[in-house]
Amino acid sequence: YETDCMSCHERNRPKPKNGYIHGSGANCLTCHNQVGWTVGVVKHSPPPASCLECHLSDRPVGPTGALKFDHARSGQSDCVSCHAGGSGVTFTGANFTHSPAPLECNSCHSNLRPVGLIGTPPFNHAQGGQGDCVSCHKTPGVAWTGGAFNHTPAPVTCAGCHSAREPVALIQKMFHNSSVVTQDCATCHKTPGTVWSASRYHQNVNPQPGSCVDCHNPQRPVGLIGTPPFNHAQGGQGDCVSCHKNPGGVWSGASFNHQPAPTSCVGCHSARRPVGLVGTPPFNHALGGSGDCVSCHKNAGVTWAGGSFTHVPKPAACKDCHLGRLPTTIVNRMSHTGNFVAQDCTICHTNVGVSWAGGKFHAGKPAGLNTCVTCHAGNRPVGNVGVPAFNHANGGSGDCFGCHKNPGVTWAGGLFAHSPVPVSCNQCHGGNRPTVTKYPTGNAIIAGHYNAKDCFACHQPESATLKQFLFKHNTATNQNIGFCLPCHLQDGIRQHGANGGGDAVYTGDGNCYSCHNSRKSWNN
Repeated sequence: YETDCMSCHERNRPKPKNGYIHGSGANCLTCHNQVGWTVGVVKHSPPPASCLECHLSDRPVGPTGALKFDHARSGQSDCVSCHAGGSGVTFTGANFTHSPAPLECNSCHSNLRPVGLIGTPPFNHAQGGQGDCVSCHKTPGVAWTGGAFNHTPAPVTCAGCHSAREPVALIQKMFHNSSVVTQDCATCHKTPGTVWSASRYHQNVNPQPGSCVDCHNPQRPVGLIGTPPFNHAQGGQGDCVSCHKNPGGVWSGASFNHQPAPTSCVGCHSARRPVGLVGTPPFNHALGGSGDCVSCHKNAGVTWAGGSFTHVPKPAACKDCHLGRLPTTIVNRMSHTGNFVAQDCTICHTNVGVSWAGGKFHAGKPAGLNTCVTCHAGNRPVGNVGVPAFNHANGGSGDCFGCHKNPGVTWAGGLFAHSPVPVSCNQCHGGNRPTVTKYPTGNAIIAGHYNAKDCFACHQPESATLKQFLFKHNTATNQNIGFCLPCHLQDGIRQHGANGGGDAVYTGDGNCYSCHNSRKSWNN
């Protein structure tokens, strides 16, 4: 064959099209076989400026290729705009630039939707990805990654895409892999697919879970928490619902039933010791309540009332707690008011905290307390008492220590000073009157002692004893006494003669004063 066709066939070259010379003026053998005019391999060298002059009619009809591309949708430009690497040689490996961007993706890519879960996060197009690709993928045709599903319309369930995304650890106080968490995501999450936070589990679950520990066991706080403070390590090892009445909704307001009873109270309640006096009777924990609560409170954790302080160890003072308990009235002959208020209870009470009985005051009597009647005015006996018999109504109305030298310890040995002078002696000393009386030497012995007259008639009240007295010849009302003979019988005999002789008659305790009206001399 000839090696050059143009010498014969140049005139057979088709007319230029769109200014493009057929074959670019090259020898026919560049493209055509030597047998017939069938096209061989077009070398496209040099490459033509456009493919359309030759290949416009070559555009496929309908989806074609691995990506099922439909030229009728977006492949209307020159072939080289997509088939850049092998235009004229091969149409495979084309890269559609999506410029200008097509109005929709489904025309080409609807058949490209993946089957099953794909991507991160995993997504199932069968659940909600039925719209046009551009509704989720922001750079479709360039990159499918970064798709954001807007959940419009909302899928029927979340589990189709998100079941494999349930966390295996505790997230936001929720343990998703618990055996009780079988519901769809939307049961708890109000905006699933957009945000997982702000979810609520318990109020939407029916039936409610029978146990809390499947999810919440890792949530037990460490150390003291809440008001009142509670330490779960001390007694909160059971199921949450045993204390928390609204678990999952709110943890506050829990009531610990102390079953089983913890071994110690201070683990939770040490910080709850009151400051200052509290309760009835008032108690100051800073003075003696530093031990474990259960040592005083018998129903600790249920009620603090009824605590009984054992006073072990013994506090240094009582008044810090008991000052407010001083009686306001006289109790067992004792008035706690006045100078005594500033004293501590221990100066009188020997078994404080256990019993107030048996208190002894005077041994620890405070300085400056110099009166007895404040406490003992009500102790004055009624009637004659003691030896010698004494009646306080006659002369014992002063302060007790005026007669009693050891008041409060013993009332015995009291010495009455007769000041002020009593109105009568007989009321106290009537029982002391001698049964017989010897009058002055030589006079008669008569029964009785001065005819039961009041001692005051003869005995001066200033006398220290009954033996030392000055007989007065006038009565208490300063009147002359009307009986002389008991003492002056012999004087009468000598003066007037025996056996009634003489000039006067005298019998019994006759009144010499009937004739002798002078107290100084018998001469008148």
